[in-house]
Amino acid sequence: MPVFRANRVTHPAGAEVHLHTHHEGQLTLALDGTVRIQDHAGWHLATPGTAVWVPPRHEHAASYPKVCELIRMHLPAEDARALPDHCVLLPLSGLALELVKRTAWLGIADDRERDLIRELLVVQLEQYKAGSMLSIPDGSDKRVRSITRYLREHPASSESLAELAVRVGTSERTLARKFQEDTGLGFRQWRDRMRVVMAIEHMIQGEPLIAVALDVGYRSASSFSTAFARLMGVPPGEYLKELGL
Repeated sequence: MPVFRANRVTHPAGAEVHLHTHHEGQLTLALDGTVRIQDHAGWHLATPGTAVWVPPRHEHAASYPKVCELIRMHLPAEDARALPDHCVLLPLSGLALELVKRTAWLGIADDRERDLIRELLVVQLEQYKAGSMLSIPDGSDKRVRSITRYLREHPASSESLAELAVRVGTSERTLARKFQEDTGLGFRQWRDRMRVVMAIEHMIQGEPLIAVALDVGYRSASSFSTAFARLMGVPPGEYLKELGL
């Protein structure tokens, strides 16, 4: 029977893990730094205290822009059946967080204790809330994927949807419709979310707010703060405080 287990890992800055799969489900919890998980549908940014769930045999890659300390937990396939069949961000409850830490740091020699912790943790994970702002869909249409990939690589680009449509040989109207169908977001919504998520990654690394704002395409710190608060519910400084940074 597959073993329920967890281990603590530190990745150096710039580390990348190329596309791969696991027989078991994997829960990656960021403790310090950020983890970016990429799969066929898009990418997910795990900030401290947030985990990314990857179901069994699901192809994915990972990258770590700065030194990152994390806990990687493997769940047997039978436990994974109750969890999503796709990659998803899971903001862990206080109880779930402590269960993951206990499994990784203290180890569980007693089978009965291990089974109890596993069962309780799975119940906690089943209560996840979908729709995290830190997940960015790439789309499946080749034109949409071409644009989302380009904008991830050039977040400060000010190109309009009409200009981007020319890049992929289609009309502005068609691209707008495909964006909505493919990602569930309008183009402007998608771009704002992508920029804010990329900004969060830089903010957690300690970069100055004005530098972050300019890097991701805003003209000033104030315009960035307004967009950030609209999406995340709080201004950048408050968001970092909530993360304990």
